[in-house]
Amino acid sequence: PCSNKINKEDFTLIWLDQTLDKDINDSRDTSKLRQAVDDLNTYVDLNECENYIRSHQNENIIFVVSGTYGQHIVPNIHDLIQIKRIYVFCLNEANHIEWIKKYYKVNNNTFTQTEKLLEALKPYIRQYQQTLLIQKSIVDVENKTTDFKWARFLTDTLIQSPPESKAKVEMIETLRKQYHDNSFQLNFIDEFDKNENDESAVTWYTKEGCIYKIVNRIFREEQIDEIFNYRAFIKELAEQLNQLYIDQIEEYREWGISKITVYRGAGVPHHDMKVLKSNTGQLISFNGFLSTSPAEQLALSFAHAQFGSSDLTPVLFAYEIDINLDTTAFAEITQISAMKREREVLFNPGAIFKIEQVQYTDGDIMWRVDLSLCERDFMVGQHYIEISMLERTSMNNLLLFALLLIEAGYNNKAEIFIEKHFNEYKDRAEEATESSSTRLSILGILLLKKGDYMGALENSKKALEINKQTLPENHPFIATNYNNIGGIYKDKGDYNNALDYYKKALDIEKQILPEKHLHIGISYNNIGSVYQDKGDYDNALDCYKKTLDIWKQTLPEKHPYIATSYNNIGSVYQNKGDYDSALDYLQKALNIWKQTLP
Repeated sequence: PCSNKINKEDFTLIWLDQTLDKDINDSRDTSKLRQAVDDLNTYVDLNECENYIRSHQNENIIFVVSGTYGQHIVPNIHDLIQIKRIYVFCLNEANHIEWIKKYYKVNNNTFTQTEKLLEALKPYIRQYQQTLLIQKSIVDVENKTTDFKWARFLTDTLIQSPPESKAKVEMIETLRKQYHDNSFQLNFIDEFDKNENDESAVTWYTKEGCIYKIVNRIFREEQIDEIFNYRAFIKELAEQLNQLYIDQIEEYREWGISKITVYRGAGVPHHDMKVLKSNTGQLISFNGFLSTSPAEQLALSFAHAQFGSSDLTPVLFAYEIDINLDTTAFAEITQISAMKREREVLFNPGAIFKIEQVQYTDGDIMWRVDLSLCERDFMVGQHYIEISMLERTSMNNLLLFALLLIEAGYNNKAEIFIEKHFNEYKDRAEEATESSSTRLSILGILLLKKGDYMGALENSKKALEINKQTLPENHPFIATNYNNIGGIYKDKGDYNNALDYYKKALDIEKQILPEKHLHIGISYNNIGSVYQDKGDYDNALDCYKKTLDIWKQTLPEKHPYIATSYNNIGSVYQNKGDYDSALDYLQKALNIWKQTLP
């Protein structure tokens, strides 16, 4: 009765009916439900079904049951956390009205036709996926594991990267393999393959098919290696939202609108509500395509649907957007959406919000969480220093994803992508040029993360030699090579070599960048850190103060980089025994961090 296929979606659907194995002509066609949930398991034995449910605590189960069996099994499984929704499928509804009333997960979900059940399933699944995204973001806040960088950085880099002709082909192959036995989804994939283009990505994302379900899940679960398989579509979707954002922001400004508010209604576990209340003033990031609506009443109706739940609290999320800020792209997509009645406003991945207020509203009889959308560069202090943005935007996507996997801590998966790149390019003439030098640089970073200093140095120096042979001597990629090698020597404790390479990087940057450029500040900071490790506090202080001077002229005054600079200067004064100066600078750092960090 249960499938051995790996479930790439969020739900498992279980249908229990003692007559499913009988050849009778009735209104049941269980296969139709695979339009909504691919992983469909049918049972005729009550005990076997209950055992399966109880042994799969980490699944999200939608349970369909006959009225007769429902009376016996629903009391046993109703309160299990894996049971999300129960539907009773029975031709004699009147016989089951009374017992159904006792169970909120059933509510009025009784059906006599598969088509009607399918139409109820589709919006529930779409709504619950967004609830899962919200719940994941709250868990990250509680665990202090919120990553404000990877989703936005990945999206931005994909937008700027050149199209790959084979990327969509690979995506279609992946989808067909996953849904090889699902005729509805295969038809959907065929239509997508024929008709989707960079101007219709939003429309296809909102269609009832497999794509939105998979894309939402892989982002929410931070499956960077899986995101690679869908990079062609994610790029087109993010690009289209970006263009809509630019156009709509201009319209808002022409109309004199400075702020708008969009909403989302959801059910939130009781514990998560405590987390939200205790983290007022903190930041929350949504690493996925966040769906909202300007229609407050529609959002309230979604939240009201949670009334009666013993494990979920109905919540209205209100997201305020300052039109004058440069924020993560968002757009109202009603005109091009396949779900026009929802008046959907969709955000690109990586949107960061500040939790402004959490309060109970007597009028709506529910909690309301007010949030404000932060500027795009609000958390840019969490910076990827090893590889510059210039290199990332011109980087082969295999290497880009390898780098993202390293930065997310998935070193073994990163190795797979590096090896794929090597195998793809090893027989090409351009192998001894930029592409291989970038791969060697990333391999050096990976080996450094693993503590293999010799391997890291060997590969980083090979990358440097290739670039020196093929690029102008003051090319920014060569400066990056010098910085990478300097960092390896610093971690090894070889401070003289670290200084030598860091200074070479700085020399190039001074030739090609403005005097007060962010990256020159970074180089002074790197050099200062080596002097501090050597115990040369005067030179360390001199470099750190140059860094501070540059960053104060190039960054907002409350930027995390400036806090880091104050902290570094304070720590040197502490090393020197000048405790009054140390306290002064450390306090300045703390004041900024209190205002900008979660």
